[in-house]
Amino acid sequence: GVALIDQTSFSKLELKGPGARAEMDRIAAADLSGPPGRAVYTQLLNDRGGIEADVTVILRGEDDLLIVTGSGFGVRDAHWIGRQLPPGLALRDVTNAHAVLNLCGPRARAVLAAVTDDDLSN
Repeated sequence: GVALIDQTSFSKLELKGPGARAEMDRIAAADLSGPPGRAVYTQLLNDRGGIEADVTVILRGEDDLLIVTGSGFGVRDAHWIGRQLPPGLALRDVTNAHAVLNLCGPRARAVLAAVTDDDLSN
């Protein structure tokens, strides 16, 4: 009923600077509002509404985001994201600085609840 998958090989990009969240919100299909710690699965869209990337954005702060994309897409996605951003924002590859663990399955919340006091409800 639960699986733990090591996805550390996924590419991780850090985006920091004034207006970082607003700029990502502009190109993301999903709403990136919410408190630090929130993770949002979304697609990044081009000017025609086409999908350019399939990512998870972790909100670390108003102007501090961690973007997780597939293992083989880090260079391509970083280049595309970088072209969409105004000067003053710092986008850098931090793949080797972070692990990615995926706890999934119908009992995942029960397992996670045993190690945290955080609210795990929908």
